[in-house]
Amino acid sequence: MGFSDGKMPFLADAVDRLQVEECFGRCLAIAANCRVQTVRVIRHKLGRRCLIEYELINDDGQIITLIGKVRAKGTDFHSYELQKSLWSAGIW
Repeated sequence: MGFSDGKMPFLADAVDRLQVEECFGRCLAIAANCRVQTVRVIRHKLGRRCLIEYELINDDGQIITLIGKVRAKGTDFHSYELQKSLWSAGIW
């Protein structure tokens, strides 16, 4: 895809379909038997953040869509913990 952002040097890897497929296969149970079909940048604010849509397809032909957000400032642990708490409480 050729994305580059000086403040997010990891962005090129985050949109590389083959690298993403390998990483998801190792790290996500839901993606164990899936192929990454498409990677699409939904929104990119240069030097700040990027929203990426990953479309996976499993062996049965079922499509799974994952949305990822990367930030130049690093991981937002507070928002992650908040979302995890809401999920655990059954709000989502």
